[in-house]
Amino acid sequence: LDLKQSSPEPWLDWPTGTVVVSLSPDGNIAVASTKQHQLHGWETATRQPIFQPNEYPHSFTNFAFSRSARGLLGLEEDGELFHWDLERRRLSARFRIIPGRSRLPPRLSFMPDERFAVAFRSPLLRVIDLENQKEILQLQSNVPDGGSPQLQVPHNGRFAVTGDASQNRLDFWNLFLHENLGK
Repeated sequence: LDLKQSSPEPWLDWPTGTVVVSLSPDGNIAVASTKQHQLHGWETATRQPIFQPNEYPHSFTNFAFSRSARGLLGLEEDGELFHWDLERRRLSARFRIIPGRSRLPPRLSFMPDERFAVAFRSPLLRVIDLENQKEILQLQSNVPDGGSPQLQVPHNGRFAVTGDASQNRLDFWNLFLHENLGK
């Protein structure tokens, strides 16, 4: 990549009022949510939209792509979770999850098998069964409310790490010690 030869023109015109953006792990899809309650998504190679205008009139606070880039999670500001099947270009699930008490947006991640998602909003870590659209596990964190919450689920999916760098605090979760996930 020769940055000296880069064009001053934007690669893609992001919508006005964009509050959150995300790029798929393979780099093929970009998504953005705006303050005006609009979701935008594009194929990066063609810049063609993957969602119809005003198809999802919501303001999302967080996105997470699956590792295979076949799935996308979006959490709407009122605590509703959206799950898209990007191969079929359709919404496959939509349901409310109970928000934690933090004023900050939650962190989202897929489990490696893509059947489960993990959401962390201090002080609660939740594991969600996407197929059955229900929460199957809720754990109380010792990470204090406020600061900058973080969530990481490694590729094996057996563990989750939550924390807050500003609070110098980490919690390490062995998710497979819980019978709902160990099967």
